[in-house]
Amino acid sequence: MYEHCEVEVIENVLPEENFKALEEFVMGPKFTWVWEASTVRDFYGMKQQFDTPQLVTPIYIAENQHIDASGKDVRIPSQVLEYPEFEMITTHALDKAKQEFGYELLWRIKCNLLMPYPNSPLHHPRHTDTNNDDGNYVTINYYVNDSDGDTFLFPKNQAPIQVTPKANSAVIFDAKMMHCSSNPRESDRRVVINAVVKTS
Repeated sequence: MYEHCEVEVIENVLPEENFKALEEFVMGPKFTWVWEASTVRDFYGMKQQFDTPQLVTPIYIAENQHIDASGKDVRIPSQVLEYPEFEMITTHALDKAKQEFGYELLWRIKCNLLMPYPNSPLHHPRHTDTNNDDGNYVTINYYVNDSDGDTFLFPKNQAPIQVTPKANSAVIFDAKMMHCSSNPRESDRRVVINAVVKTS
C-alpha cells in the first residue's frame, strides 16, 4: 500500500471502438508533438543526469480553465471535444479498478512519446506527478501501443515495480509516488497518455 492508492494494472481500459479511434489519432501524422530536452522538468536550474529528450503534447491542464457566465468551461481544447476518449481513459480506468475512488477533478492530461535513444539509461530520473497538498491525487498512465520501455514505480518500503506498456492498458498509482519512464530499445516508439485525477 502506498499512501492513498495501491499500484494496479487495468487491461482493456477502453471499448475497442474507442481505443482504435484514439490510437489512430495519437499515432497518426496529424497529431502534433513538442520536443522537450528531458523527461523531468528542470525547476532548479540543475542539469538532470541520466535523462533523454521526449516528445510531449499537453491535452488538458486544470489551471488553464476559464469558466464563462453560464458555468461552462470554455477553455477545453479541441482534442478533448473531438476525442472524448482522453477523459474516458480516466473514468473507465477508475471504474474498472478494484479500489474505490471518488472522482473530484481532472487535473491534467498529457501525451508522452519516447523513442530509442543512443546510450539511454536503464530508466529516467525519478519524480512525482504532483506535490499538491489539497487532497489525494491518482496518476493513470495509459499505454497507447505495445512497447518495451517499462514504467518504474518506487513504493515506500517496497521493492520497485516495473510495468511493461501494453496497448489499451493502464497502471494506476498514487500521484505522489516516485516513478519514472524508460526508452524503448526494440520498439520504434513508446506512447503514453499520462492523466492525473484528484480523488476523494
